[in-house]
Amino acid sequence: MNIEKYKRSKIFFKYVLILGWLSIWSSLSFNPENLYYNFLQLDILRQIDYLRGLSQLIFFPVVLLIFIIFTYKDNILKKSNLIHNLLILFFFIQTIVLLFNENPNFNYYYSITSINVVLTTYIFKNYFSEDDTNNLLKINILILLLIFVYFSSNYIKESIIDNRDLYSVWGNIDKKNDYTHIYNLPRPTGLSRTALIILIFFSVIRIHDKNNFWNNLITVLTISMIILLSSRLVIILLSIFMIFYLFYFQILNKKKIMSFFKNFIIYPLVLILLLYVFSNLYSNYNPNKNILKQNIFEKKLILRSFPEFKDQEKINKSALQHFTSDRSRDWKNILKKNDRIIIGNGVMGDRFLINQSASNLLIYSYASSGLIGIILIIIVYFVLFIKIVNLISKKKKILESPYIFVSCIIIICLFLRSALETSFGVFGIDLFLFCSSVAIITKKTKE
Repeated sequence: MNIEKYKRSKIFFKYVLILGWLSIWSSLSFNPENLYYNFLQLDILRQIDYLRGLSQLIFFPVVLLIFIIFTYKDNILKKSNLIHNLLILFFFIQTIVLLFNENPNFNYYYSITSINVVLTTYIFKNYFSEDDTNNLLKINILILLLIFVYFSSNYIKESIIDNRDLYSVWGNIDKKNDYTHIYNLPRPTGLSRTALIILIFFSVIRIHDKNNFWNNLITVLTISMIILLSSRLVIILLSIFMIFYLFYFQILNKKKIMSFFKNFIIYPLVLILLLYVFSNLYSNYNPNKNILKQNIFEKKLILRSFPEFKDQEKINKSALQHFTSDRSRDWKNILKKNDRIIIGNGVMGDRFLINQSASNLLIYSYASSGLIGIILIIIVYFVLFIKIVNLISKKKKILESPYIFVSCIIIICLFLRSALETSFGVFGIDLFLFCSSVAIITKKTKE
């Protein structure tokens, strides 16, 4: 009887955590300052926005209680829990530090939401089945697919209407569309990351199903969007993944190589070309006169404008500034302004110091949790790097566990991305993917 009761309770907790995980996703881009408003005085959209933020404050004591129920007789300091424990400590330090400086109190919200992510994945990896843990990653990918389709279509539509490249239209779409009253439009770098993760997931999970139409379609669309969105870092990561994919899976015979080049190179380039042709045809069409513009080189009809350099300093940027898009300047400012070297300035310490994202995980760690935070993140890097190398080196075994394999690749991509983005150091999609993937590769399975 007690066994049956335990099983029912465990199933109940599982579904509560899944609902909590969905609420975590729903709270993306929420501004905690909105919780200060009077709920009853808000319009319906603002009330929905308010509730998605409030959901995390409700979920926090729930997930904490479930965590205590499962762990009160267990050893939480097991080696397999090291990464999750380090992340909890990383976010906990930032929470405590907020008590002792002028960093705004509403930043506690970001610490709570981050801990919700870590605790949820911790519970799944330790107390639920391998399939249940894999399902968290599947939920992530499904939501990313919806995000990718919805926001990519908006980017493309606006690009065609304005006759501008996709990177340039960012910043204008949110001024024209009502959906941004609740959700912020993803930056080109963020949407590129989303496309890359989707590509990696379906390329690895369905490696033995290369002729699947939907799998090939996803490959073509994601690669096309990565190129169109022009995120240099993600394009570099895409190139690395393609080389790895080509050689690790030993696609050496003629038929496999042709399939690879068609889906990864030829079809995406054809799609991009067709999009540019359509965009130019649309832009050269004058709706008022119902005729095509004949002389596109006439001064007033030239569609492309070139930037003028008004400041010689912009031309004389160092190579580092060019590659990092001025991030190096922000890094220097944080290093200069941070007086709390040991414990940092708490959650969002980078914005507290320079009112700007650090765009680098180690620099963010220094700003938010000082040298202690840097040490914690370096340990995370080192331990996971060794773990992933050991897993990937056992090729035959890991190919039989596609979710472990794809999780390894996702973590590597997030590691590389953290060089120019804060990545999994803050509440966001990177943290969801990182914790889910870590849960999969560190889960203890029965031999």
